[in-house]
Amino acid sequence: MMNHYTISRSLFSIGLALLSSGCAGDETTQVDAFQLEGAWVFTYSQPQESSMQALTTGQAAVVDGCLQIGDAVVIWRDDHLSTVEEVLLRINAGETISVRVGGGGASLDEGGTVDDFPAEVLEHCSPTEIWFSGSEAPTIEEDSSSG
Repeated sequence: MMNHYTISRSLFSIGLALLSSGCAGDETTQVDAFQLEGAWVFTYSQPQESSMQALTTGQAAVVDGCLQIGDAVVIWRDDHLSTVEEVLLRINAGETISVRVGGGGASLDEGGTVDDFPAEVLEHCSPTEIWFSGSEAPTIEEDSSSG
């Protein structure tokens, strides 16, 4: 059985490279910051041809005013906002949920630097990890430890 975390670590640089190369092309990848349900949320528009396919799964929480999945501040694709809104509504209702998100990212613990993080995120959050969601829709999972 493959460890998704290991796959994520080995592919996080590839994901950032794809995003960086997309930024150098015809259209710049722009990260937007806004508040949704009382938390800072970040979005971007991604070209269809991107192939970030690593996975991360973690408990959804608002940490220091920013939505995080596990330790990562997620930069969501624009077309995932309905899921993000559901996640925030459920957190605000006191639910404990986990979210699985495809994509790629960078972590300070894995050799990344804050220079790898979008300025829009750093203006509002102090992340140790960022994650760009991929094309597949995120999956909300009930936390089996909640009762």
